[in-house]
Parts: sequence; structure tokens; C-alpha cells
Amino acid sequence: MKSKTFGTPFAPAEPLAEFGRVGDVERLFGIKRGVLYRLIQRGLVRSVVLREAGRATGCRLVHLASVRELLQRLMSEQAASEISEGRATPRGGTGVPSQLRLRTPARHG
Repeated sequence: MKSKTFGTPFAPAEPLAEFGRVGDVERLFGIKRGVLYRLIQRGLVRSVVLREAGRATGCRLVHLASVRELLQRLMSEQAASEISEGRATPRGGTGVPSQLRLRTPARHG
């Protein structure tokens, strides 16, 4: 019998982008806009704003590799924590180390 081949492994048609807009981060990683801006503010994700001189607004571009690096680091830390403590993430828990958890402002009213 002949063995069947299914072609080459998946390769993107275009090279991966180095930067993307906020909407691209949501589409690629599932990270919502507000969470992304908090990560940027805390210095956990890198970004740059392109704007013309004298303009108040511009286009924010997010360094996609820094998002990937953050997610990889969180995965490694969570796995190491679970192994060292001899447990899995509790059901309903965040599994995110407390120093990296995003705090949302308290809502009043």
C-alpha cells in the first residue's frame, strides 16, 4: 500500500506582522481592548503611538511579540506554580499569579 501524504505543515501565506492595531490583538489573542490598555499602562506589553506633529490623536500599534512573550511567561509561571504546589488550578480560579492579575476599579452606584 502507498502511504498518503497530507501536504506540508501549515505555513502562513504572509510573514507574521511585528506590530498590530488594538483590534488585531483582540482578534489574534482574545485580549479585550480595556485589558490590553491596562497591560500597556503597566509596562507588560509594548506599544507605540504614531501621530503627526501637533496632532492630539494618532494610531496605536502594539508590539505583537511582547503579547506573545507575556502569554508564554504566564503559562510557564502557572505550570511551575502548579507543579511546585502539587496541585492544578482550582476550579473557577484565575490561575494567574497575584502580581500579574489585573485589578479592575471598583464600581460605585
